[in-house]
This record gives sequence, C-alpha cells and structure tokens, in this order.
Amino acid sequence: MTDQEILSKRKVTIADAAKYLCVPENHLRSAIKHGRIDIGSCDQPTGRRWVYHIEPERLIAYKHATNTGDNAVLLAMIQGLESRVRELENWRRS
Repeated sequence: MTDQEILSKRKVTIADAAKYLCVPENHLRSAIKHGRIDIGSCDQPTGRRWVYHIEPERLIAYKHATNTGDNAVLLAMIQGLESRVRELENWRRS
C-alpha cells in the first residue's frame, strides 16, 4: 500500500494501517490502545467494541520516521530503553 492510497481513503482501517506498516493487526490495535504509537486514537463506547480513528497524515509520518518492519514493537522497546537510561542517569547523579 502506498502513501497515495492511504491519503485517498475516506477512512483508514486497522487492516489498512497494519498492511501499510507491515505489522500484525493485533499488535497495531494494542499499540494504539496503550499509547505506544501516535497515529490516531481509539475509544470504547459503553458495552461496545473498540473503535479506532486513524489519521492518514500521522500514519504516513510515522512510517517514514521509523521505516522499520514491526514499528509498534520497536517503538515500545525504544521507549523502554530511554526510560531505563533516564533511571540510570538519575541513579548516577545521586
């Protein structure tokens, strides 16, 4: 799927975004729900299934910024490492 195909869609689905990023749909859902990837939002109306709102421009920006196969997993790993580095730097200063 190309950038132009994403931009031309009236609504970008999880399936579209997962295919575009080359990641499994369930990984993408989890990453959006837990704030590990900033390409849109999701909500769960009372007693209903989760609804995802993916912004095409943010999806394209994310892909080009990371340009990796499993972006959601790598992003989570990077955030975890950055957090650990901050902890170690604080420990070293004390």
